[in-house]
Amino acid sequence: GLKQLSGVFYDRLWLGQWVQAEGAVYSEYNSAIHCLDKTILCPISGRYIVTVDFGFTNPFSCSLWRVHDNRMYQVNQIYATNTIVEDHAKNIRQMLLDHGLAVQHIEAWICDHDAEDRATLERHLNITTKGAYKAITPGINAVKVRLKNNTLFLKYNANYVYDSLLDKNYKPQCTADEIPAYVWSDKKQDMPVDQNNHGLDEMRYAVAYIDRIDKTIIKLNSETRIASYINPRKAQEQRSFE
Repeated sequence: GLKQLSGVFYDRLWLGQWVQAEGAVYSEYNSAIHCLDKTILCPISGRYIVTVDFGFTNPFSCSLWRVHDNRMYQVNQIYATNTIVEDHAKNIRQMLLDHGLAVQHIEAWICDHDAEDRATLERHLNITTKGAYKAITPGINAVKVRLKNNTLFLKYNANYVYDSLLDKNYKPQCTADEIPAYVWSDKKQDMPVDQNNHGLDEMRYAVAYIDRIDKTIIKLNSETRIASYINPRKAQEQRSFE
């Protein structure tokens, strides 16, 4: 039972306390600020994206985000196991409808790079998906900046679909459940532990898209290459300061 849980999961699920694990990746996260227990209004004129991290045995995670005044709000989320993509597509369509939105109101569908699952989702929703920018370190840094600046907000109990198996096994059921226990690895330098991070991965995809992280990195790399061609020594000096 819950009393057999350890660490942050015991505090969160048994004691009901929102605490960060030691070595938390997102130490800037404060549930009192960044986790909202309210409905986010979704006018048709708003800006929306959907992010997807595919899974079956591991949770499939999909979030609807509203972007307003440079703030990102997680509106709702599908976080579930043992469900095929075709059924997820039906739930996604219904989730959007429940917020007064249709597929055509979504600016971008940003997905993990599973070609077969992306093709299935595209076929059943009649959409075109975009491969997510998946570089971990720049993505994490971009999320940390938003948390520090209070421009990224998660929804409390965001899950649109109840997964009894996750509940029975005391597993996270939305991104807000994952974030307190998301910690740095002691085996891989500057890398997080790769578990219970399905919602966190697609949150990273969302921030990378909105903040155009992939475009920024490409621009910086291009400028460095050009500088190296024109003045190799100066370019090396610039890199040493980065």
